[in-house]
Amino acid sequence: MNAGSRINTFFDFFSNPVVSFFKMKIPSFLFCGITSFLAGSVCFILLSFYLRLTIEISIVIIGICIAIFFLFSFLYEIVTGKEEYVFFMHLFISYITVILFLGIVKYPVFPYLDAFSYGIAIFIAIGRIGCLKAGCCYGRPFYRGISYSPVYRNQGIPVSYINKRLFPVQYIEFSIVLFIWGSGIFLILPYHSPGTSVTYFLCSYSLARFFLEFIRGDVIRKYIFLLSLNQWICILLVSLLVVLQSAGILPFSLHIVIYSVFCLFCLFIVTVKIHLPYNQTSLTHPAHMLEIASIIDSFPDLYLLERFYTKEDIWLKETSKGLIISKGIIPHNEKYKINYTFSHRSFLLSPSAAKKIRKLILSIIGAPRNTIMYRGNKGVYHIIL
Repeated sequence: MNAGSRINTFFDFFSNPVVSFFKMKIPSFLFCGITSFLAGSVCFILLSFYLRLTIEISIVIIGICIAIFFLFSFLYEIVTGKEEYVFFMHLFISYITVILFLGIVKYPVFPYLDAFSYGIAIFIAIGRIGCLKAGCCYGRPFYRGISYSPVYRNQGIPVSYINKRLFPVQYIEFSIVLFIWGSGIFLILPYHSPGTSVTYFLCSYSLARFFLEFIRGDVIRKYIFLLSLNQWICILLVSLLVVLQSAGILPFSLHIVIYSVFCLFCLFIVTVKIHLPYNQTSLTHPAHMLEIASIIDSFPDLYLLERFYTKEDIWLKETSKGLIISKGIIPHNEKYKINYTFSHRSFLLSPSAAKKIRKLILSIIGAPRNTIMYRGNKGVYHIIL
């Protein structure tokens, strides 16, 4: 077994929507949600003890956050009609509630927020393992990653992504947040003034989340000017922290200066994406990638092609964005090879856009990533297997 196969086997270990716990079958998301809450609460209490904060106040903060979580989820379902967990909304409401509560009881805000932030970090990290096991917040098709079995059809994984390798973006986020948590507790918290840790956590997580959004494959997220809503929230959050530091409300720290450069870089990315040709942006949108996967799944397999069809038979379909995809067979040494082609109805695909679509198709059909792509006449690209 080579390294790539071992990586896939490792991630397939997480592909189970149910956790066995003392002979009980518990949904993975529920189990990891409870575990993440308990771990985050314990972390918050221990850090409160380390910082010599009032433990009773920390316990009350945990209770308030629980109440706010369920209350907001209930109201959100009433207003939208959807039972959906939106992390950034809960995060903002939790921080605002904690700040208001500490202001009312007249306790110092920043020390509690520092400890609270690292509790939130543990909550996010373990929660992402729950997402990985439950099949939500999944990544884009990739030749390495997790494969969800047919039991996930009722868990939110699209039918076209069943038994396909998806990039384990949830695990990557788990690893990054765990690093932020460890580096913050051991390098930031003991040596910097109150308020530095909360800015370190929020800025670091926003930076990571901004780039992780580019490799997410779920299609339920909203987009504004080619960036997801979560990416805009990351930019606004870091910008707010920079403003608070400039106003002297937050203590000065070097990482805030670094993250202010990140905001400028994000705006640069937005400018570049807006001025990119249409075929380099819209065609790789998660919703369109899922549409491509659905079309490829609708084509007959090689067994049917060899026995019931001829080389003149070609299956051709067009996506909502004008991408034309076909599948056929060509003779090769008394046997047949499969020939996938793709092109655009309105314009010639740029080489970079063609490479992205090639990579997507190979990931969907599970073909070797070194499979060669040929460019034919009139901007038609061929992938022969």
